Amino acid sequence: MGSPTATRADVARLYGRAAFGATGPELDELTGQPYADVVSRLVDLPDRPVRVYLDEVKRTQLETNAEFNIDECERWWLERMRSGLFPLEERMTLFWHDHFATGYGPDPFARSMIRQNQTLRVNALGNYRPLCNAVTLDPAMLQYLSGTESYVSPGPGGTWNRHVNENYGREFFELFTLGVNPQVYTEADMKESARALTGWIAYSSDSVQGANAVQFNLNRHDRGVKNVLGTAIGGPATDEPNEYKRITDVALAQPVASRHLAWKLVAHFGYVPAVTNLLDDTDPLITKVAASLRATDWNIKEAVRTMLLADEFRYSTPRVRMPVELIAHGCKALNINADENVFPQFWLLAQRAGQEVFRPPNVSGWPYDKAWLSQTKTLARYDIAVQLFQKWSLKATAPASTDLAGWARLLGLAGLSQTTTTAVNGYLTARAAATEAVKQAAVFILIATSPDWQVM
Repeated sequence: MGSPTATRADVARLYGRAAFGATGPELDELTGQPYADVVSRLVDLPDRPVRVYLDEVKRTQLETNAEFNIDECERWWLERMRSGLFPLEERMTLFWHDHFATGYGPDPFARSMIRQNQTLRVNALGNYRPLCNAVTLDPAMLQYLSGTESYVSPGPGGTWNRHVNENYGREFFELFTLGVNPQVYTEADMKESARALTGWIAYSSDSVQGANAVQFNLNRHDRGVKNVLGTAIGGPATDEPNEYKRITDVALAQPVASRHLAWKLVAHFGYVPAVTNLLDDTDPLITKVAASLRATDWNIKEAVRTMLLADEFRYSTPRVRMPVELIAHGCKALNINADENVFPQFWLLAQRAGQEVFRPPNVSGWPYDKAWLSQTKTLARYDIAVQLFQKWSLKATAPASTDLAGWARLLGLAGLSQTTTTAVNGYLTARAAATEAVKQAAVFILIATSPDWQVM
């Protein structure tokens, strides 16, 4: 059992993984407080109606105005990651964007992507069951995975033509709820679930209904009985518009479902688990998080609290941070407004480093941990550090080049490792004749590209 008191390293790592990084003042304030209280500060948010979102007007404009493009949406979200008052909520919104990976269009259009982004945010620490249901009927998802093209239509002589698209039904099981280790569903289960999801229409982004309209058309719905994972769904006497909810219920009733989501949470925030069969009870953190999901009927907030409090998370091997995390933390720690003219350079670097929000590489989302460290991606991460220093140094006074504790605090670190300290001091000795400005820039970049800051 770990110490009840949060060390400076605890705060730096917790915020580095779950809150887009700490600032120097946050490290000073939270060090020495009970670790459970620090976790609670992130997890226990005010009720949504009384929360203050400083950029809500801009978000509403992005959702309703067709003139805004996806670059402006990316710019807005990066700034919210940096400056939002509820960092875990925003970090979880990014997690769900990766989990329910959906890519920009032209269909889904930018407005649809922002609406989905808000759906993920509203449910980020809520309940997984309604979140799954909301994503199933989300306009961007219906367009991205062809749900709006899945329907039945009347044929000659009282027959019916089936145009059932299985994309979403397949990914709902494989990626969103049950996984493949082990695969507890069959090809027939996926086909039957796709039948239950027919009839939903998400209007095109340029239609008169707008980008965010969703409608159920009973005449496009397969009204027959479907058998999904041994459960009969549908038929003439049922409430056809709610069959998609039955798919969620059937999936989440499977024992592997809670462990699949627990694996995703642990891999995203902690470490990549070594388990090869999720039904094997070999990873204690997965077991704890899955147990919390089952005991609370899929309460996400309590599952995340369980994960963040667990010693297996608190003292686990550090993970390589995603490019977006680095940019958001850098802008946050250095007080750089990401919605100003710095955005284009950062987002080009994020693309080079392998990550652009609203444009995941595929429906599986982004990779984990060391997969971010290819040669090209590593060079882009170096350039992110260079850009951060250039934008910050234009309007800030840097610590003395030899003040390593000051540099660590500036970047939201508890301190520097011996390896990084030795490397920085070696540079300062070798370049003793350089100007102080040159040495300050080099010290910043050496620290910001070191494992101390790249890995949390």
